[in-house]
Parts: sequence; structure tokens; C-alpha cells
Amino acid sequence: MPNQRPKAAFEPLPPDLDVSALVRSTPSFEWAPKFHCNAIDAKGVESFEKLVQLHVVLGGMPLVVGGFNERLDNSLFSEKWLRGEYATKSETARNLTTKTNLPLTIGHYLKNLPLLTNQWNAYNYKEPNRQRIYLKDIDCPQQWHDHLKSVLPPFLFYLNKPDASEACSTQEEVIPRVGDLMSCLPSNMHAENLMCYIGHEGTYTPAHQEMCASLGQNIMIEASDGSTEHGKVTKPGSSIWFMTESKDRHVVSEYWMSTLGHDIDVEDHFAQINAWKGAPFKTYVVEQKPGDFILVPPMAAHQVWNRGTRTMKIAWNRTTADTLKLALDEALPHARMVCRDEQYKNKAIVFYALGHYSSLLAEGHATHTRATQKLQEDFAKLFYLYTGILLSESFQNDTPDEKETEGEISDGQEIPGTNMPGATEEASVGGHI
Repeated sequence: MPNQRPKAAFEPLPPDLDVSALVRSTPSFEWAPKFHCNAIDAKGVESFEKLVQLHVVLGGMPLVVGGFNERLDNSLFSEKWLRGEYATKSETARNLTTKTNLPLTIGHYLKNLPLLTNQWNAYNYKEPNRQRIYLKDIDCPQQWHDHLKSVLPPFLFYLNKPDASEACSTQEEVIPRVGDLMSCLPSNMHAENLMCYIGHEGTYTPAHQEMCASLGQNIMIEASDGSTEHGKVTKPGSSIWFMTESKDRHVVSEYWMSTLGHDIDVEDHFAQINAWKGAPFKTYVVEQKPGDFILVPPMAAHQVWNRGTRTMKIAWNRTTADTLKLALDEALPHARMVCRDEQYKNKAIVFYALGHYSSLLAEGHATHTRATQKLQEDFAKLFYLYTGILLSESFQNDTPDEKETEGEISDGQEIPGTNMPGATEEASVGGHI
């Protein structure tokens, strides 16, 4: 049997890692761009939407908006509230050490977070058999969903789809573009991807790209702050992100396979710091704290490491006309190569979104020039994708008659190819070369 390619080993991050010093000392590392959410109020949501489109979607670079913790209801987004309301709710946690699922209740998990965190120190953090229990991909409480929706810019939120009544008026331009094209699907076709993630020191998410080239949104809603909770002292919680740009996706994939021995599409490897340091591409670093809202570009690889006693995050994905093209052209073929399930019905999204935009334009909801132009741009992108889908899946009912391709060779006629250098006797059989 051929030798398998050597695979880079998992190496955890030390609990006392100085992230600032790491970024300062590594030429290929830099902080992801970040600004306070108050700037959105000052510049306007429309300007912010344009920034996201140019910087994140088209530019393919991550963006961080901080300060949302000042606008969230701290009594609602808290460990105390979650334990009080959902302590008995059963969930399935992920044991990252054994790579198995672990059924437990939310209350049991929250109660044992200090124990899971305090097992780690600067001397034993590399021990392979200690528990890393991550409560990930759990349903978001409806109360959190509703409050978060009222705080964040609407176009960024999960399943955003403005009603026709929100279209442009004669005095004020309101762009009725859909923030998440999955919302155009019938409700029974939606992929539920608004999820919560609760972790402790040493839990992580391996390097990966967002599913189907979608846009990632992740906000840390709460974390331990070092105070005493339920009679136990906590450690400040945060999450360290290592992120790439969309334009480097091919280099990242090749580096992961050829140097690290892993497939980025499989999502099973958390890369070592030294691997990121030696990578032939730029790495953006984020130390996410409560209130930090991270926008992840399509097909940009990233991995996350949780620190402290507790981190609590809400994440979701959005699909736009631009991400659909990436999905159909690149992401889906890669996912099929490794047999990953296509959870987003991308072709159906194209069809239903095209119908929605067609109705908006036909019924004259968009009366302002700029709004109409943006709707038409999205419509044109969707129509191009729809045409490609139809052509790729079309066939002809009446197939043409078969043509005779092997003609008879008369006596004395030279067989094509027999006078070529190196031609053999077998080449003349049946008239084939």
C-alpha cells in the first residue's frame, strides 16, 4: 500500500497565551479591522451595508463590530437566565477529546464549567486525555432571537426578508433587498442555522469554511468576567480567531493538504500556531469578547479557540446572490468530493429569490433610481445563475440518430495511422489508431 501523507498533530493553545504579543511578533499576523457599533448610527445603516458588501462580500476580508454588549439586555443574555429558564433542557454536547457526542442537560453543563476550566494550567494543557466538552450547535432561545433582532442592523440578521410595505416611499429611500436569500424559500425548506455555542477553556472549532460559501455572522453575547458565581471563582472568557481572506482560499486549501496533511473541506483539524506562522498567506487575528460581532467572508478559512470559564455565542449564516455563485461554482463541488451534506438548497434559493425580486420590480415597489439599480443588479446575478442551472440540467427529448463512425476500408486502401512512427499492427484493427 502507498504511504499515507503525514498529518500535522493537534496542539492546544496555552491558557496563558499573550495574543497581543503573538500578533506583534508575527509578520504575517494582523488584527482584523474593528470599529464600534456607534459608528453605524453616525454613518447610517445604508453606508454600513455598502461597507459590508465591499469589504466582506466582494473584498473577502473579515470585519469586527464591537460594543453591542452595551445594547444587549444583560439580565437576558446571562448564565443566570439561561440556567433558570433551560436548566432541564436536554442537549447533545461534543466531547472533542474522544470525538463523540455526550447527552446532558444545559443546567448540568453550566454547573460544571468551572470544573472543566480549572483542570487546565500552563503545565498540563497538552495532556491528550483531559475532557474538552463543547455545547455547540444548540437551538437559540426565542427570547434571545427576538432581542438580538431588535439590536442588530436588519440586513445582517437571520432570514432577513423585508416586506413589500418596507419598500421605497416617495420621501425616504428604503432598499428592499433581501439580507438572507434563504428567507425566499418556503418555510419548510429553510435550513435552521441560528445556533448557540457555549464553551470553556480548551474547547475549539477546527479550521473550516462556512457551508455553501455563505456569509458567517457570530456575536459573543456573554462570557465569564472573573467574578465569583455560585460560590466559584471564574476566569475571564474570550475566543481567539485565526482567519484568512477569500482570495487565499486556493492557497489555504493547498497548504492544508500538502503541508499539514489535512483536507480543509473535511473540517477536522485545528492548526497549530506555528502552522499559521509558516503559512504563505496573511492571517487575521481576533480576540472576541462580549459584544464583538464578527463578519466572516465567504470561503475564508477560520478556526476558533475558547478561553476562560465560559463563552456564549450566537451564530448564523446568510446567503446572497454573490455567495450563491461561489457556492455553485466552487463550494458545492468541493463538498461533494468529501461527501458533505448540502444543507442549503442553493438551486431552489436561486429559483425562489428570482421570483421574489421579479415581483418587486414588476409591481413597482422600488421607485428610487438607486434602489431600483441595486435590485436589478441582484436580479441579473440570480438570472445568470438560473440560466446556468437550466442549461446544466437540460436534455433533448429527440436524440439524433446515431452516425456510422466506422467506415469500410477497401482493398489496397491505406489504413490511417499505419505509416506513423511507432505504429503497430494492433493499431490497424478496426481502423482505429
